[in-house]
Amino acid sequence: MRDYVDSWYVQLSNDELFKESLKRTSRRSIAALSQSMRQVDWVPFLTRHVVDDFASHLRLYRMATERASFSNNKEGKIGKEDDLLSNFFDFELEMEKNLCRDLLSTTPHYESGNDLHCDLAVYFVLPGKVVIA
Repeated sequence: MRDYVDSWYVQLSNDELFKESLKRTSRRSIAALSQSMRQVDWVPFLTRHVVDDFASHLRLYRMATERASFSNNKEGKIGKEDDLLSNFFDFELEMEKNLCRDLLSTTPHYESGNDLHCDLAVYFVLPGKVVIA
């Protein structure tokens, strides 16, 4: 609070209610995150799911690189990043069947969208019903 809020808030108001509410909300959010993290079975998550996702990502990248270099060599042009990205997300859509992250990963609006990051953080951190008082 001292480093991030007091420096600018003291210039706006002397009211302590905002700072106390912010502290209380932070504590509740951290407690909810902690409770959620306790419910995760970390061993299978880290040893199976993360490893599988990483291996799938590498497999998709290798396939996309091969297709991009093959098509570029066939057409006699230098490799383009757009071809690689396009191939990667085509393969991802093929593999996932109904999930493709191309807009989220390649569109500047979504990449730097703080609104999306904040919304996701609030969704994952806060409990279902939150009353800020």
